[in-house]
Amino acid sequence: IQDDKYVQTTSERMRLEVIGQRLLTGRVAVAQAAVRFGKLLFANTRAYSEAKKCWAPGAEPALSEIPQLQALFREAGAKFERLDQFLGLVQSHLSADLQQNAIPSNKLVQAIAVGKVRAVETSIALCFRLKQEVGSYALMGDTGFEHTDFLQCCKFAEGDSRILMQVGTTSREICQSCDTSGEESVSISCGARWQ
Repeated sequence: IQDDKYVQTTSERMRLEVIGQRLLTGRVAVAQAAVRFGKLLFANTRAYSEAKKCWAPGAEPALSEIPQLQALFREAGAKFERLDQFLGLVQSHLSADLQQNAIPSNKLVQAIAVGKVRAVETSIALCFRLKQEVGSYALMGDTGFEHTDFLQCCKFAEGDSRILMQVGTTSREICQSCDTSGEESVSISCGARWQ
Protein backbone atom coordinates (compact mmCIF):
# COMPACT_ATOMS: atom_id res chain seq x y z
CA ILE A 1 0.00 0.00 0.00
CA GLN A 2 1.35 3.35 -1.05
CA ASP A 3 -0.55 6.57 -0.48
CA ASP A 4 -3.60 4.56 0.67
CA LYS A 5 -3.71 2.62 -2.62
CA TYR A 6 -2.87 -0.97 -3.45
CA VAL A 7 0.19 -1.08 -5.67
CA GLN A 8 1.49 -4.15 -7.44
CA THR A 9 5.10 -4.74 -6.52
CA THR A 10 5.95 -7.57 -8.95
CA SER A 11 5.65 -8.09 -12.69
CA GLU A 12 3.52 -11.19 -12.10
CA ARG A 13 -0.17 -10.90 -12.96
CA MET A 14 -2.55 -10.31 -10.09
CA ARG A 15 -4.19 -13.55 -8.95
CA LEU A 16 -7.64 -12.24 -9.86
CA GLU A 17 -6.54 -11.63 -13.46
CA VAL A 18 -5.07 -15.13 -13.68
CA ILE A 19 -8.28 -16.65 -12.29
CA GLY A 20 -10.35 -14.56 -14.73
CA GLN A 21 -8.31 -15.73 -17.71
CA ARG A 22 -8.69 -19.35 -16.64
CA LEU A 23 -12.44 -18.82 -16.34
CA LEU A 24 -12.59 -17.45 -19.90
CA THR A 25 -10.50 -20.32 -21.23
CA GLY A 26 -12.79 -22.73 -19.38
CA ARG A 27 -15.90 -21.15 -20.91
CA VAL A 28 -14.50 -21.63 -24.40
CA ALA A 29 -13.62 -25.25 -23.58
CA VAL A 30 -17.09 -25.95 -22.15
CA ALA A 31 -18.73 -24.45 -25.24
CA GLN A 32 -16.56 -26.53 -27.57
CA ALA A 33 -17.25 -29.67 -25.54
CA ALA A 34 -21.02 -29.10 -25.76
CA VAL A 35 -20.83 -28.69 -29.54
CA ARG A 36 -18.58 -31.74 -29.89
CA PHE A 37 -20.99 -33.83 -27.80
CA GLY A 38 -23.95 -32.73 -29.94
CA LYS A 39 -22.13 -33.41 -33.21
CA LEU A 40 -21.07 -36.86 -32.04
CA LEU A 41 -24.57 -37.77 -30.86
CA PHE A 42 -26.01 -36.65 -34.21
CA ALA A 43 -23.33 -38.57 -36.15
CA ASN A 44 -23.95 -41.79 -34.22
CA THR A 45 -27.72 -41.41 -34.55
CA ARG A 46 -27.41 -40.70 -38.28
CA ALA A 47 -25.38 -43.90 -38.74
CA TYR A 48 -28.04 -45.88 -36.87
CA SER A 49 -30.93 -44.24 -38.73
CA GLU A 50 -29.36 -44.89 -42.13
CA ALA A 51 -29.18 -48.61 -41.36
CA LYS A 52 -32.59 -48.83 -39.66
CA LYS A 53 -35.35 -49.83 -42.06
CA CYS A 54 -38.91 -48.65 -41.48
CA TRP A 55 -42.12 -50.12 -42.72
CA ALA A 56 -44.04 -48.24 -45.38
CA PRO A 57 -46.55 -49.45 -47.98
CA GLY A 58 -44.56 -50.85 -50.90
CA ALA A 59 -41.15 -49.76 -49.59
CA GLU A 60 -38.65 -50.06 -46.78
CA PRO A 61 -37.17 -46.58 -46.37
CA ALA A 62 -34.37 -45.97 -43.91
CA LEU A 63 -35.29 -44.07 -40.77
CA SER A 64 -32.98 -41.28 -41.94
CA GLU A 65 -35.24 -40.74 -44.98
CA ILE A 66 -38.17 -39.56 -42.85
CA PRO A 67 -38.58 -35.87 -43.74
CA GLN A 68 -38.60 -34.48 -40.20
CA LEU A 69 -35.40 -36.36 -39.34
CA GLN A 70 -33.73 -35.22 -42.57
CA ALA A 71 -34.68 -31.63 -41.74
CA LEU A 72 -33.33 -31.94 -38.20
CA PHE A 73 -30.02 -33.38 -39.44
CA ARG A 74 -29.66 -30.45 -41.87
CA GLU A 75 -30.58 -27.86 -39.24
CA ALA A 76 -28.23 -29.33 -36.64
CA GLY A 77 -25.37 -29.56 -39.12
CA ALA A 78 -25.73 -25.89 -40.05
CA LYS A 79 -26.05 -24.72 -36.44
CA PHE A 80 -23.10 -26.77 -35.21
CA GLU A 81 -21.00 -25.48 -38.11
CA ARG A 82 -21.80 -21.83 -37.26
CA LEU A 83 -21.03 -22.46 -33.60
CA ASP A 84 -17.71 -24.13 -34.48
CA GLN A 85 -16.74 -21.15 -36.62
CA PHE A 86 -17.67 -18.61 -33.96
CA LEU A 87 -15.96 -20.53 -31.15
CA GLY A 88 -12.84 -20.97 -33.27
CA LEU A 89 -12.72 -17.24 -33.87
CA VAL A 90 -13.24 -16.45 -30.20
CA GLN A 91 -10.57 -18.97 -29.23
CA SER A 92 -8.05 -17.45 -31.64
CA HIS A 93 -8.65 -13.94 -30.22
CA LEU A 94 -8.37 -15.22 -26.64
CA SER A 95 -5.21 -17.19 -27.47
CA ALA A 96 -3.62 -14.09 -28.99
CA ASP A 97 -4.41 -12.08 -25.85
CA LEU A 98 -3.04 -14.79 -23.57
CA GLN A 99 0.16 -15.15 -25.61
CA GLN A 100 0.69 -11.39 -25.44
CA ASN A 101 -0.06 -11.43 -21.70
CA ALA A 102 -2.90 -8.97 -22.38
CA ILE A 103 -6.24 -8.75 -20.62
CA PRO A 104 -9.09 -9.69 -23.00
CA SER A 105 -11.35 -6.81 -24.06
CA ASN A 106 -14.89 -6.48 -22.78
CA LYS A 107 -16.13 -7.36 -26.28
CA LEU A 108 -14.16 -10.58 -26.25
CA VAL A 109 -15.40 -11.44 -22.75
CA GLN A 110 -18.98 -10.92 -23.98
CA ALA A 111 -18.30 -12.97 -27.12
CA ILE A 112 -17.02 -15.82 -24.95
CA ALA A 113 -20.19 -15.63 -22.85
CA VAL A 114 -22.32 -15.61 -26.01
CA GLY A 115 -20.45 -18.62 -27.36
CA LYS A 116 -20.81 -20.58 -24.14
CA VAL A 117 -24.53 -19.90 -23.79
CA ARG A 118 -25.33 -20.46 -27.49
CA ALA A 119 -23.29 -23.65 -27.72
CA VAL A 120 -24.75 -25.24 -24.62
CA GLU A 121 -28.37 -24.17 -25.17
CA THR A 122 -28.30 -25.09 -28.87
CA SER A 123 -26.82 -28.51 -28.11
CA ILE A 124 -29.40 -29.18 -25.39
CA ALA A 125 -32.30 -28.17 -27.66
CA LEU A 126 -31.09 -30.11 -30.71
CA CYS A 127 -30.26 -33.28 -28.77
CA PHE A 128 -33.66 -33.21 -27.08
CA ARG A 129 -35.40 -32.84 -30.46
CA LEU A 130 -33.32 -35.70 -31.86
CA LYS A 131 -34.34 -37.89 -28.93
CA GLN A 132 -38.00 -37.20 -29.74
CA GLU A 133 -37.53 -38.26 -33.37
CA VAL A 134 -35.68 -41.55 -32.92
CA GLY A 135 -37.94 -43.11 -30.30
CA SER A 136 -36.77 -46.26 -28.56
CA TYR A 137 -33.23 -45.95 -29.94
CA ALA A 138 -32.72 -43.02 -27.55
CA LEU A 139 -33.64 -45.29 -24.62
CA MET A 140 -31.06 -47.96 -25.47
CA GLY A 141 -27.66 -48.21 -23.80
CA ASP A 142 -24.49 -47.17 -25.62
CA THR A 143 -26.27 -44.75 -27.95
CA GLY A 144 -24.96 -41.58 -26.32
CA PHE A 145 -28.37 -40.40 -25.20
CA GLU A 146 -27.68 -41.79 -21.74
CA HIS A 147 -24.96 -39.13 -21.40
CA THR A 148 -27.05 -36.06 -22.27
CA ASP A 149 -26.86 -34.92 -18.65
CA PHE A 150 -23.34 -33.88 -19.61
CA LEU A 151 -24.94 -30.94 -21.40
CA GLN A 152 -26.81 -30.01 -18.23
CA CYS A 153 -23.46 -29.94 -16.43
CA CYS A 154 -22.09 -27.67 -19.16
CA LYS A 155 -24.92 -25.25 -18.47
CA PHE A 156 -23.54 -24.58 -14.99
CA ALA A 157 -19.81 -25.05 -15.58
CA GLU A 158 -17.63 -21.93 -15.75
CA GLY A 159 -20.56 -19.61 -15.09
CA ASP A 160 -24.27 -20.36 -14.94
CA SER A 161 -25.69 -19.85 -18.44
CA ARG A 162 -28.83 -18.25 -17.03
CA ILE A 163 -26.81 -15.58 -15.25
CA LEU A 164 -24.64 -14.99 -18.32
CA MET A 165 -27.83 -14.49 -20.37
CA GLN A 166 -29.24 -12.03 -17.83
CA VAL A 167 -26.02 -10.01 -17.79
CA GLY A 168 -25.93 -9.95 -21.58
CA THR A 169 -29.58 -9.01 -21.90
CA THR A 170 -29.55 -6.27 -19.31
CA SER A 171 -26.38 -4.69 -20.66
CA ARG A 172 -27.68 -4.87 -24.25
CA GLU A 173 -24.24 -6.08 -25.29
CA ILE A 174 -25.45 -9.23 -26.99
CA CYS A 175 -27.53 -8.90 -30.15
CA GLN A 176 -28.36 -11.06 -33.16
CA SER A 177 -28.24 -9.68 -36.66
CA CYS A 178 -28.43 -10.83 -40.25
CA ASP A 179 -26.39 -9.33 -43.05
CA THR A 180 -27.69 -8.87 -46.59
CA SER A 181 -26.57 -12.33 -47.69
CA GLY A 182 -28.76 -13.94 -45.05
CA GLU A 183 -25.76 -15.28 -43.13
CA GLU A 184 -26.46 -15.22 -39.43
CA SER A 185 -23.73 -13.69 -37.29
CA VAL A 186 -23.37 -12.70 -33.68
CA SER A 187 -22.77 -9.02 -33.14
CA ILE A 188 -21.18 -7.54 -30.09
CA SER A 189 -21.91 -4.03 -28.80
CA CYS A 190 -24.54 -3.36 -31.44
CA GLY A 191 -22.51 -3.61 -34.59
CA ALA A 192 -18.91 -4.71 -34.06
CA ARG A 193 -18.86 -8.17 -35.66
CA TRP A 194 -16.39 -10.94 -35.20
CA GLN A 195 -15.21 -11.64 -38.74
